[in-house]
Amino acid sequence: LTSNKRSESYGLSLIEAQQHGKPCIVFNINTGVNEIITNNFNGFSIPNNNIDKFIQKLNVLYFDDNILKKLKSNSYSNYKKFYSEKAFNKLIKLLSK
Repeated sequence: LTSNKRSESYGLSLIEAQQHGKPCIVFNINTGVNEIITNNFNGFSIPNNNIDKFIQKLNVLYFDDNILKKLKSNSYSNYKKFYSEKAFNKLIKLLSK
């Protein structure tokens, strides 16, 4: 789950979740989140601040094992297109300073 603020629109938390095969629910704010999460493929994209839709999608993830399995598998596959070992190593080097 990422922020609903455009200034926080491309969180590494989404890519980290994908790395671990976790589907995400994001608010559709027409920013980077929609580059990472494709609705009904590797998570859910819902209208911004629509809490009812958010709860509905949480229930889908909790109660529908078939959909959850599909989203989890697609999440990890999707992560691979964003992963760059070079970028990752630079980030680790930066954080270690």
